[in-house]
Amino acid sequence: MPACAPAVVGIAQNFNASQTLPPDWTMPTFPWEFNRPNTTGGTGNAAYADAIGGTNTRELVTPVFSTLGTSAVLLTFRTDLYIYSGQTQLQEAMVDISTNGGATWSTVWDKTAAYKGAVAVDLSQWAANQPNVMVRFRVILPYGGSYWQLDDVVVGAMPTPATPTNLSVTLSGVSDALLAWNGSGGSK
Repeated sequence: MPACAPAVVGIAQNFNASQTLPPDWTMPTFPWEFNRPNTTGGTGNAAYADAIGGTNTRELVTPVFSTLGTSAVLLTFRTDLYIYSGQTQLQEAMVDISTNGGATWSTVWDKTAAYKGAVAVDLSQWAANQPNVMVRFRVILPYGGSYWQLDDVVVGAMPTPATPTNLSVTLSGVSDALLAWNGSGGSK
């Protein structure tokens, strides 16, 4: 996850409360599972979708939440997207955002290759100061062993970066400057 985790504004879901769909979340298409071993780097349960049963699109949608009063919005989550290499059909994982309660969606993250790790997506241009925000995790998987796992989903206020300390500037010509910083930062 990012060095400074966002303060929760809208959603914080680690999928550990039970092995079923979290309250107020929806699965408008094929179901997701919540009882598989977690391979995202998180702990406990994770949301899991696979292609068993043939090509399908699976969606996992948050409840509506508000970001009113928040000008910088950050989505973070852990993921393990496994793409079966022997498959020639499109395999794609996407994260979409809606600011009108799900009437329309914009894609903010899109992967067509295997990816495992922490993800941070700046949602500010779409979700800042909005009363009816939703996030949708959507995956297209053909039959053949591909899967997508999600964990530790948080939509929050983007943290303010620490002010660097021990920063020095050396002029190296008429229009060039060299910056040096030892990596320390102020406390925030």
